[in-house]
Amino acid sequence: MLIEDTTKWCWVDDELASEPFDTKEEALLDLKQKAGKYFNEVFIYNIGHPHYYKPIIRASDVIELIQSQSYNETEVYSYECNYLESIKDEHMQELEEKLTAVYQDWEQKHGYNFSGYIVYKDERI
Repeated sequence: MLIEDTTKWCWVDDELASEPFDTKEEALLDLKQKAGKYFNEVFIYNIGHPHYYKPIIRASDVIELIQSQSYNETEVYSYECNYLESIKDEHMQELEEKLTAVYQDWEQKHGYNFSGYIVYKDERI
């Protein structure tokens, strides 16, 4: 899932995005310095907020995997007893929130978190 950080600003062209800045003005100043004499010429620049990727562990995917594993290990029996077939929506939501929290904590603890960001072209400069 992409999470937008509306407190930061980045400039972006067709290939590059700047680092996030605290203000729109700082991002524009950086763009003018980097673009130099080419700023008002052929290139098109945009400015926008960075979006960071945060993984979500989908409970439905986990349940499907568990069902598949149970079928492989017990053969037909788990299919016949409708194992995990009628989970309530609120229980599925609870499981998804808990699995996601545990995964994100683990990822952060070991430094595996996704460090990049995407900048959508919100406003043309």
